[in-house]
Amino acid sequence: GGQTCTYSLTVDPLTPTVANLDCAAGTASPATATENTAYTGTATIPYTGGNGAAYGAGSPTASTGVAGLTATIQAGTLANGAGNLSLNI
Repeated sequence: GGQTCTYSLTVDPLTPTVANLDCAAGTASPATATENTAYTGTATIPYTGGNGAAYGAGSPTASTGVAGLTATIQAGTLANGAGNLSLNI
C-alpha cells in the first residue's frame, strides 16, 4: 500500500523511408508543358516499402535537362507499403 512508481520510456522518432521509387510510372497534371510558357502542376511518384512515418515539405529542387522548372515535395505521411509522393511544380 501507498507505493508509487515512475517509469520513463524512450521513444525513437520514426524516420520516413521508402524502399523504391518508381519514377517511370510517375505522372504529372497537367500532363504537358509548353516551352517559354509558365507551368504550374503536380507530379505524382509511386513508391513501395513505405514505413508509415510523417514527413515535412521539402526544399525546392531545380530541374535538370530542362531549365526553369522547380519541384517541391508536399508534406504528408507515408503509407505502410505502397503509396504516392506528391510534388508541386
